[in-house]
Amino acid sequence: MAIASDNVDEEQLNHPQKWNISQLRNFMIIFGIHSSFFDFITFYALFKLHEGHEQLFQTGWFLESVFTELLILFVVRTHKMLWRSKPGKGLIILTLVAFTITIGLPLSPFASALGFVVPPEKLLFVITSIVLSYIITADILNLVFFKRKPVD
Repeated sequence: MAIASDNVDEEQLNHPQKWNISQLRNFMIIFGIHSSFFDFITFYALFKLHEGHEQLFQTGWFLESVFTELLILFVVRTHKMLWRSKPGKGLIILTLVAFTITIGLPLSPFASALGFVVPPEKLLFVITSIVLSYIITADILNLVFFKRKPVD
């Protein structure tokens, strides 16, 4: 719901935008490869860290997946660098709510029913590093992609 009421960059409102299916396809391919690369990194890191502990792996995968999905929205909603575009208040608030719920679930009484455990500091450090690397590289990739001349 918050996406529908999000702010749009002024430059995109100044000129009518036309859908460019070729550019959209290329965007999906590039960002799909980027995302898959980080999925493999996450899978490998969690596999090496979890030491046969299925719930630790599951908790780490859940945290990384939700955090990257919440944050990538702020990257792809604009053609600018992440911090140069002001998202709508509703999007920020609901993202913070989702972050809080995501962090709270492994700590909640429902954690074991969901297959989660309290994540150790080492796991949180790895997940945070992967998520930050993912968002920084996605932001750079987004900027480079939209700086190019669109294919018509």
